[in-house]
Amino acid sequence: MPGWRPDQAVVAVEFLLGVVGMERRAWLACGSFVSSTSSAGRSGMDGQGPVEGAKPFAIGKWDVARAWERVRADKGAPGVDEVSIAEFEEDLKGNLYKVWNRMSSGTYFPPPVRAVEIPKAGGGVRLLGVPTIAGRVAQTVVAARIEAVAEPVFHPDSYGYRPRRGALDAVARCRKRCWEKDWGAPG
Repeated sequence: MPGWRPDQAVVAVEFLLGVVGMERRAWLACGSFVSSTSSAGRSGMDGQGPVEGAKPFAIGKWDVARAWERVRADKGAPGVDEVSIAEFEEDLKGNLYKVWNRMSSGTYFPPPVRAVEIPKAGGGVRLLGVPTIAGRVAQTVVAARIEAVAEPVFHPDSYGYRPRRGALDAVARCRKRCWEKDWGAPG
């Protein structure tokens, strides 16, 4: 368009894609269309080298590997796909690559969870959802990302739904403060 710079067109496209909620799957480069899903090497149409940011979400392979280590340490039952930890490990590299590739490209959708009935002490049952191993890895990656951003914002005396903190920690803190301050009634 006359009077438009190429960077203005990119900003306009990014804004419009964000408004309609679509993922960024292609980029404008110097007025020409460059697909993020081009052939091997992800090179642009003008041959200037690889396209920066070929994946819409910056999720590192090491993040997925660390998440796997946590899932393996927690053990747990197989999900609806009936794949155990040991079976997942048989093709570990391929399975972790699938999780990473789908998450970083924005195409990961968790499979359904397996419903397990847990008996209650007073009678009746409670349903427990058991995700697949791959689903647990993906959840752990996301939880680590959210925790890294949200944890510094929480108040130091916030104990609900926080890692490595619980109700007993809150009670211990209250006890400590009660002994530090003189809470007695005036005489």
